[in-house]
Amino acid sequence: MEQKKPGRIRLGRDFAMVLIGQIISMFGSAVIRFALPVYILELTDSSGVFGVVSSLSVIPTIVFSLVGGVLADRVNKRNIMVGLDFFTALLIFVLSLVFHVAPQVPLICITLMALSGIAATYEPAVLASIPLLVGEDGIMTGNALVNQVHMLASILGPAIGGILYAALGIRSLLWIGGGCFFASAVMEIFIRIPFTRRKAGKSVFHIVRDDMHESLHYMLHEQRILFQGSALLALFNLFLASLIVISLPVIVTQNWGLDESKLGYVQAVLAFGGITGGVISTFFGRHFSIRKSHLLLAVCSCFVALEGAALLLPLSVSTEYAILMVMCFLAMLFATMFNIEMMSFAQSITDKNLLGKVMATVSALVSCMSPLGQLMYGFIFQITPRLHGAVFLAVAGIAWLLCAFARRFLSGVKDEELAKKDASYAVK
Repeated sequence: MEQKKPGRIRLGRDFAMVLIGQIISMFGSAVIRFALPVYILELTDSSGVFGVVSSLSVIPTIVFSLVGGVLADRVNKRNIMVGLDFFTALLIFVLSLVFHVAPQVPLICITLMALSGIAATYEPAVLASIPLLVGEDGIMTGNALVNQVHMLASILGPAIGGILYAALGIRSLLWIGGGCFFASAVMEIFIRIPFTRRKAGKSVFHIVRDDMHESLHYMLHEQRILFQGSALLALFNLFLASLIVISLPVIVTQNWGLDESKLGYVQAVLAFGGITGGVISTFFGRHFSIRKSHLLLAVCSCFVALEGAALLLPLSVSTEYAILMVMCFLAMLFATMFNIEMMSFAQSITDKNLLGKVMATVSALVSCMSPLGQLMYGFIFQITPRLHGAVFLAVAGIAWLLCAFARRFLSGVKDEELAKKDASYAVK
């Protein structure tokens, strides 16, 4: 039988507008979500308050990441994007108007929580619109382009945000961010995304509840390794990822007294390390064995330990800053590779009929430890303001214990499950 030739990839007007809207709104979001936590740290001079605000801002992501996918299937995706961007612009403009007349800490905390919930609801609508706009043959290209926009925003957002924050101040930065969301919303009005209204059925709450119940039953009774892997990634978030989120602003701006642009550069390097790890996994992931993926976590832990040792040595600020940049890049590179390896394996062994809901549940379970970790480190750095190096070394030790846990359950991966993971790379 003659094979069907691939069709022409249709990356037309509507997809281009979605992409441009993503560039504008993602940049605005990255700038604001960089600046507001830094302003909190400057305002209060308290890593404890900083940790509380950071942890609370993560909670809506866990909840709305489950709701967003359901809404994307039931509501016009263009209307979701337009409505959320207009609402975000209004939220930011109102914040800028009342910024100096209302209690700032609770005001910023509420704003960050709202931004996290909006982003978690917004993203599934964008991802679900790609197949409808580019056709079956353009899905991989469309996803790659959207992913590159996210990567670009994660690098440029903190770097440019730090420069603008140092030069213009927080209020001007809010107007710039709000303007980005407003411009994105206006442009998205003219996007045409095919939509077929579904008949009314279960409520969003009941759908999310049933999906989580079915997913947890599957993970606990049919593919227990999925639950073990989720627990490992959750602990990884609790100890390592949360340490990076809280420690960098505290060390760079409080301990070393550097301006916000230097913090922006560090966070841009972190993002670049994540991108590099993703590129390496894309091209060489098939050569990695899931049974030995704990070694990636072990290498990441070594760089965390090296940074801890550097913080304890009597070095100049410029030397410590350079070491921090290098260690952040390398630690994030290997952490990203480990996370991709684990998630790719989870996707490959999950029943395809349950893939969406199981992955959403895994994401929620993994993310739920982030608020606790950020809260914990905020108070640890408040109590021990000059012992960051010791904290880094302690966390590296905990990470090595996690490596032992990972090695134990990953060594039990069956040959047929390993073959599924290898096949998934072959399909790519």
